[in-house]
Amino acid sequence: MQIPHNIAVGLATYYFAFWAGKWDIPDFSHECPICGGQDCAVYWGFYTRHAIEPMGGFSVEDFPVMRFRCYRKGGMPRVPDVTFSLLPLDLIPFRRLSLTFMVAAVLLWLQRRLSREKAEEPIQKELVDMKDAEEVSFTSAWAQWTWYCVLFQGLLRITKAKAPVLAGLPSEVVAGNQRLLLENFLQGAAAYESSRLEQRIRGPDALAGDFYLPHGGEQVRAGFLFGVPSQHRRGRGM
Repeated sequence: MQIPHNIAVGLATYYFAFWAGKWDIPDFSHECPICGGQDCAVYWGFYTRHAIEPMGGFSVEDFPVMRFRCYRKGGMPRVPDVTFSLLPLDLIPFRRLSLTFMVAAVLLWLQRRLSREKAEEPIQKELVDMKDAEEVSFTSAWAQWTWYCVLFQGLLRITKAKAPVLAGLPSEVVAGNQRLLLENFLQGAAAYESSRLEQRIRGPDALAGDFYLPHGGEQVRAGFLFGVPSQHRRGRGM
């Protein structure tokens, strides 16, 4: 099971602190996210994945994601999984690029009324701070379309849930105005400041966290605002 996790710092800061042994491992002794038991969940190591934050020139193939094990001390588990992992809010399931970058890139080509093909060059010049030219292949028109789909699904989830998180957000998605609606949504997401997370952060990752928590969080296997984690795939429901 994956749980969105507020690291309250940039991905690079977390990455280097973790590998230097200076990152504090969260304590879930008060309540296990899987079964609700006390003194149940224990740190079980980590797995690594590819993570890219193009706006900060950060790209690694061994980004650590912390994993914990549930020993079923709380009775009936909420999910069949025996482990859960903490995915930093600026990363979304099955995507290597940061959420912050995807929002900025899609917003750029929407606001300038560009085609995805014509948006590739300004995205690379204005948003990508990568020295290796081969690293910018992910800004293709097809890649932009996949970002658009992920972000538009976030808009659909916000409107379907009638979540009062963005002032002035349209109350429903009207056919034929998808680009304008998504543009307005992403503008709000980019400027959003968390009101619920313990450590306040700004931007789309803050919005993702504030959406997840009031919808029950891990206690009810709440859906993510952006992306679909493994526990909600393969017909396991949202």
